[in-house]
Amino acid sequence: MSRSGSDVTQTPERRSSSSALLDAFRSLTGSRISYATPASPSSAATLANSPSQISNIDHLTPKKESPHGTERAGVLAFQDKDVDRIVEEDEISSGQVVGGPPELQRLLRELDLGQTGEERAGAARELAVVLEEYPVQNIIAIWGVGKGLIGEGKSETESLAGFALLKACVNRPDLTAYERWYFYSSISSPGALPNLDRHLEVLKILTEQGRNIEGLEKTLSSRLASILLVSFQRTLIERKVNKKAQALNQARRVPVVQTQLKEEKTLYLLLEYIMEVTKYNAKSFSDEDIAANLDALLNICKQTRTRDDIIRSLEVMDALMTRFYIATPTLTSCLEVLCDVIHQLAELRDTAFGVVKSVLCSHLSHSAMTLLLKLVRQSPQSNLSITSLRGAIFVLHKAILLESEAELPAVPLASLLHSLRCCLAFKSSRVDRLEVDVLVFVTELINNPATVKVLIQEQDLTDLLLIIETCLKNHSFRLRSSTNASSPVVRRSSSQSSVSASVASHDNFLNISDPYDWAISSLIALSAQMDTLWESHTMNLFLRLDFTYFNAEAVRCLTDYFLKDNLLHPLREDWFSDVRRVIELVFKDPTKPTDTRVRTLATLKATYGNVEAVAAPELASKFAMLIIENIIEEADPAVLKALHDFAVSIARHASDKLFQTILDTFGAATIPKQRSSYIRPSPDLPPFRAGLRFANPLSKMNTEGVIRLFLSALNRSAPRAATLYSLLLRIAEHPDCTPDARVTALKLLFRIRSDGSHHIVIIPSIECENLAASLCRTSETSAKASSLDHRASQRTSQLGEIRGSATLSRTTSGDMTSSRARSTVQPETPPPVAPATTPAWMYPGPKGLPEEPPDDPSPVLLASLQNDPNPLSDKQQILGIGRLLEFVITILQQGAEWEVYSYVLVHLGAQLINRPLYRECIPQIKHLRNIICEQTRNHTYHEPPSDTGLKKSDVAICIFHVLTILISYHEYFGKNEQDEMVKMFIGGIGAREKTSRNCIHALSVCCHEMPGSLIKSMDQILLKMTQVITQSHIAVHILEFLAAVARLPELFKNFRDEDYKTVLGICFRYLQYARDGQSDRPMSQHYSRMSQVATLRHSGTSREFAAIAEEEDRSKKTTDDLPQYGYALAFHVITFWFMSMKIENRPKHVPYIMANLAHTDHLGRTAVDEQGEVTMDMVERVAYSDRDETAPALDFAHEQDGPKTKRTWLVGSSLLTIETAGRSGLSQITRRRPSSTKYSLYQPRLTDPPLHQVPLVAGVGAEPHHAADFVGIYPEDILQEYYASTTATATLGSSTEQPILLRDEEAVSRALSSFDRIPALDSHKVGVIYVAEGQREEKQMLGNIGGPDDYADFIEGLGMITRLKGNKMNLQGLDREMDMDGKFTYCWRDRVTEIVYHITSMMPTYADHDPRYNQKKMHVGNDFVNIIWNNSGHPFTPDSIPSQVTLAYIVITPEAYTSPSRPHFPPSSTAASSAAAYKVRVLTKPGFPALSPAAETKLVSAAALPAFVRLLALNASVLSGVWVAGGGGGGGGNDAYVSSWRARLRVIKQLRARYGPQEGGGAGPAGGAEGGRRRSVVEGG
Repeated sequence: MSRSGSDVTQTPERRSSSSALLDAFRSLTGSRISYATPASPSSAATLANSPSQISNIDHLTPKKESPHGTERAGVLAFQDKDVDRIVEEDEISSGQVVGGPPELQRLLRELDLGQTGEERAGAARELAVVLEEYPVQNIIAIWGVGKGLIGEGKSETESLAGFALLKACVNRPDLTAYERWYFYSSISSPGALPNLDRHLEVLKILTEQGRNIEGLEKTLSSRLASILLVSFQRTLIERKVNKKAQALNQARRVPVVQTQLKEEKTLYLLLEYIMEVTKYNAKSFSDEDIAANLDALLNICKQTRTRDDIIRSLEVMDALMTRFYIATPTLTSCLEVLCDVIHQLAELRDTAFGVVKSVLCSHLSHSAMTLLLKLVRQSPQSNLSITSLRGAIFVLHKAILLESEAELPAVPLASLLHSLRCCLAFKSSRVDRLEVDVLVFVTELINNPATVKVLIQEQDLTDLLLIIETCLKNHSFRLRSSTNASSPVVRRSSSQSSVSASVASHDNFLNISDPYDWAISSLIALSAQMDTLWESHTMNLFLRLDFTYFNAEAVRCLTDYFLKDNLLHPLREDWFSDVRRVIELVFKDPTKPTDTRVRTLATLKATYGNVEAVAAPELASKFAMLIIENIIEEADPAVLKALHDFAVSIARHASDKLFQTILDTFGAATIPKQRSSYIRPSPDLPPFRAGLRFANPLSKMNTEGVIRLFLSALNRSAPRAATLYSLLLRIAEHPDCTPDARVTALKLLFRIRSDGSHHIVIIPSIECENLAASLCRTSETSAKASSLDHRASQRTSQLGEIRGSATLSRTTSGDMTSSRARSTVQPETPPPVAPATTPAWMYPGPKGLPEEPPDDPSPVLLASLQNDPNPLSDKQQILGIGRLLEFVITILQQGAEWEVYSYVLVHLGAQLINRPLYRECIPQIKHLRNIICEQTRNHTYHEPPSDTGLKKSDVAICIFHVLTILISYHEYFGKNEQDEMVKMFIGGIGAREKTSRNCIHALSVCCHEMPGSLIKSMDQILLKMTQVITQSHIAVHILEFLAAVARLPELFKNFRDEDYKTVLGICFRYLQYARDGQSDRPMSQHYSRMSQVATLRHSGTSREFAAIAEEEDRSKKTTDDLPQYGYALAFHVITFWFMSMKIENRPKHVPYIMANLAHTDHLGRTAVDEQGEVTMDMVERVAYSDRDETAPALDFAHEQDGPKTKRTWLVGSSLLTIETAGRSGLSQITRRRPSSTKYSLYQPRLTDPPLHQVPLVAGVGAEPHHAADFVGIYPEDILQEYYASTTATATLGSSTEQPILLRDEEAVSRALSSFDRIPALDSHKVGVIYVAEGQREEKQMLGNIGGPDDYADFIEGLGMITRLKGNKMNLQGLDREMDMDGKFTYCWRDRVTEIVYHITSMMPTYADHDPRYNQKKMHVGNDFVNIIWNNSGHPFTPDSIPSQVTLAYIVITPEAYTSPSRPHFPPSSTAASSAAAYKVRVLTKPGFPALSPAAETKLVSAAALPAFVRLLALNASVLSGVWVAGGGGGGGGNDAYVSSWRARLRVIKQLRARYGPQEGGGAGPAGGAEGGRRRSVVEGG
């Protein structure tokens, strides 16, 4: 209890009980005054009534002048007698009392016993007033008469009056010691105790609030303890009664008013009085008195349930224990109770500890500390409760922490640790919490710098280590004895929580989550400061434990200790036992932290290096297997990865036996021993387990470990690599392996490739993005699928609401019962959409392989030996790749989990492209072809699970892709098998909406690879394309296919007129569809979509009709976004096919073509658009001629032919220029048409006139004929002779369109010059770039000069070599003057199109002044299309050669894998070169349509490669022109893209508009370019 400065008292001198009694005895016998025997009551009364004898009464009263002499001795003598007997003997009658008012005698008489109680009470009250106002003498006589009022059995009125009189008596300032004793004897009688509150009030007045107990020393000190117990018992009774009353009031709902109870208040005042009286009268209390009071206080603390009782009792205990000497038994009891309070009552912990702290700072400090240590030490043998024991430990613990700041006595650490160790033998059900207290205490000692210093100096840590060991062992034993069903991890976590709760409930000044980890960590920190001996003892302690609660730091310390002292070295005795123990107790324990186990494994790995160096191989293998065998049951991914690292590191140099054991371990960890719950579904169910979620990654990780072993052995050991390949194949084949493990194995198996020399190599990535997208396995498509799920759910919900509303609306108002019943029915809830599953693979997804494969092909593992004259060496082996293909065939036939099946479908084609890999697998290839064709023909390939949202047509895309790749193996197939493949592709057009495009592309490849089979099926192809040409998403691909066939005459050499007409009909049907669709397509699409939704509403999942709009949106990205490309392409196809006809058959088709080129516009008028006009012009031009290449003759006339005159007329949609020599009539006629410019010469056969002709004024025979400037013929003569009359038709009013003579002016000359600059051919430029071995940067690629033979052969096949210098053709920017861009290039043209190639390898390099080859980049960087011959061994990306202009890259890569260290070299022989194949893929910039047949990689033979790539480049260039003309998005309508023919036509129309006849006649600008009727050459004009 805190005390103010004024209240602080000195600690009394410590004396024993015997010495105190002796002092009292001396005071009693040493007085010179001897007290007479007290007078009898009668005599006393007589004396009082006699004034002359008052002095005798004074003689009986002790004198105040000697308080420590005779008076004190007499009082003590009276106190020794029986109080009741003395009172009876000293009865004083109400005699004369001096000093009062006149009514004093009356009041005394009324106070006499003979009167009634009410009169006596009234007299007492009046006397109390008199005593306060008058100095009445002989007040003892007054009280002697009235003291009966406070006796037992008196009424409340009498008692109140009696105590009022008593208070007036004792309040006199001049009371003698005898009088004080006399009055106290009245209230200490048993009859006065019922009024304990009044008793205490009188006592406080009598003793001056406890400051003066003169006369009461012996009696008061001995009776305080009994009074305290009586007061406490009365308080308990009062509380019980009050509790019942409150409960009754609550039951009656009477408001309860909380007031302090009378007896409780009295108890608290009594406790305060005891503190005061002991404070100021310490010497008056004997040891027995203090012990009695402390016993009473302890009794209160033990019995009470009120917090304030304990607080006030602790305050009194604090005062008594710090002011008095306390005997050992009493002090022990006090400490036990205080420790009990400290432990059990957290809210009073600080108060109770404050009492103990005061004791430890007082004269009892040594005794108290000794007793506390004794309590702890002897607790197992004593009756001490565990709560008191834990409280004592708390006191000692906190005393240590506060030792320096509070100047507490130093605790002897040796005794403390010994006591703590002894108390651990305490038997209790809660001993685990006691151990926590002890462990926390000891750990705090270790972490306290002051105690650590003492511990290290004493060098005796036995007890400390034993305490920690005992706690850890007992805790581990309890864990093992707990629930056997719970896993170690669960038990540990539950134990941690209980430990934390225990610590939290016991100790709130330390923040400890796990005391066991803390203890271990602290001991480790202490061991670092120990000498070698004690460090060894500490490590041995760790080894004796079972490591159940070893933290990472402990294990790290232990492993470091092993490493530092080489305790696990094989030269040390019992090292293998220690290794086994570390593995069993640390590494194998899954409850250990991950980093701890990984660090332990690192230590064991370092130990293995020593073992391998000095021990026998068998022992090293045994050591390794102790570690590796944990792979089978390991459940921690991080630890498992560390185990894999160890296995991979030792496998490289392991013996064959150890290596096989490692493989068996991985196999056992991945492949189940027994079949799981997987049961192949019945035939009427999908053969996939849908909805798989792969929460356990360990099978996948173990498969990755096998892959790492394979990659490690690939270039070192062929037998081991082949064995690992077999294990991976087993994992992929086994139906009970987890799908993610099977897919992980397939990721390696499908990355196997063969280079040109048949050596096995593993590629880091696989190109199959488009196929993965078709199965929603890319991030973009997966996000779209999720969006479709959401939209489908919304639409289904809305549909259900609509149905529900419709149902409710149909209820009639007449039937109220039915209406109410129906209104309670909720609308039918559609089935929920299945939740999205977690896929086992995505493209590109995370890292495909656990580590990067080697760049170099394996020198020891081969795919085949065909065409290799060198036999296999002893270290080489052939990989059985045929087993992989057999597994694939099994998957395709029998099905598998969807994750496995989908992965095989997507990645199979990419591996089949690598033909050298399957060179010895021709039987399997043929079997695969048979399976694919059979499933395609019968539609028996497997359907995806319903929750994926995919359709069977999505699977068909992948199936047809594989079949497309198999085209490259056509030389191994029979003629009928090739025909069957073509028929499969034909059947895929239109049968499933998503496969038509891929099948058309496949047929494009068949045009080059299997032309014979295509010729047989050409009529079926045309028929199928006629049926589907109006499907917008495949129309462009059909037109591109027809354009390709038109350039391969071998394919249509057997065509009949009907076949040509079918091709033309396909084009015309598309044109009509395109024209008609501009206005009514949106409405028709709307109705079509609504009908589809209505159809699907009751027949499938809601996601299907959500996907309809999605599919339409995807199809629009191809052709609807580029209408002008399809429109222009259709006219190109008409042109190509008309020119491909035999000349004798062309006139038959002219009327059909002319009729279909015209169409009816929205006003019902017949119209021909510009593209139709130029096509008509082309038809007229080539209908009867294949010799349309002419050139002008600049010197056609000589001087003797006379002066030349030139005229130009507009004749129909052409410009006719006639230049005539006036003397000879020799004329050069230039016919400028939209599709061509034709030059011809005309000369009349002039002769002299006959002799009998009269002389002419003009003419040949006239005199002027011989003049130099004679002109006898004008161009008009030629015009009207062969083209049209210039006068007659106009005069006669003929409707025939008249030639319009153009004025000889500058505007006409400019127009003609502009016309002549527009080529009559569609000219394109295409870049060709060679990428050599290992090149990645643009500078390296552009710096190449020349290339390998197969590249040179390819270049030669692209076109004809052309000399640049002096060339007059359009060279597309190449220098024709100084050979700046080389001497030669390659060009190609037909009658409509021309291509100029910008070949960087044929351009010179100027490294000195153009180190970055900007001259080359200027050409190829401005080409829409670049052909990339990629021999680098790295994937090519558009970013490799950045350009703002280039939109498409046609990448050509050898089929055999090329690595930088082992580049691809083409076969030397011509036969081998022609048999080689190349991968062709068109890469486009983002946003540019991927319409090419090679948008997905195609495999093309070397013989067909140039023609195939040229066609790809031509189509891509046209598409690029259309794309750019439409603003980069293909928009702008059919007029956005203007071909050269249309540009020439527009010049002609502009001249007609300016110089043609206007409305109303006359020359001048004419409105309308289509006036009059076109004269047709076909009609004989």
